[in-house]
Amino acid sequence: MQFERTDSVYGHPLYSSDVLGPMAARDGALWGGYRFGGVTVLCPGGARIYMEADGLRGGSIFHIEAAPDGTVWVAARDGIASLASLLLGAFTPGVVTLVIGRLHELLAHDHDAQHAAWSRSTTMFALSQAVSGYGFSWLFAHSGGDYRAIYLVAVAAFALALLADLAVSRSRRPAG
Repeated sequence: MQFERTDSVYGHPLYSSDVLGPMAARDGALWGGYRFGGVTVLCPGGARIYMEADGLRGGSIFHIEAAPDGTVWVAARDGIASLASLLLGAFTPGVVTLVIGRLHELLAHDHDAQHAAWSRSTTMFALSQAVSGYGFSWLFAHSGGDYRAIYLVAVAAFALALLADLAVSRSRRPAG
């Protein structure tokens, strides 16, 4: 047997050749951490790089491990992070962008109404962030640390928001 040096996996280039703590996941993805920070996930369908801006801890990545519930844990020089927290942290900026875009679409050409709706939305968003933060913490603590319960609630919330948006869209259509 002989090892072959490679600078790409599944046709996707590595972020750096200085790889530490690789992990082969059950789904066939290859995870690799880097000496100077960052984690790459390489799979046949694409590649994704996680950095500190995504919630990953800074410094060298020493170890990557998948827990039985599917949560991926990453041990770095500056601490430990889980992919579940990386994903949940990414929802907030994405939702804000979706809401402001939808408000502009629904209230096109009415700047005053857009401003008023954005003010109310911002207040409700801050309140819902606080309530859901406490709620998700409670759920996580009472589910034995299982992220699946949190994801199910999040999926249900997004489905409810989609249904509400569809109902508003239908009620605003002109008859005819």
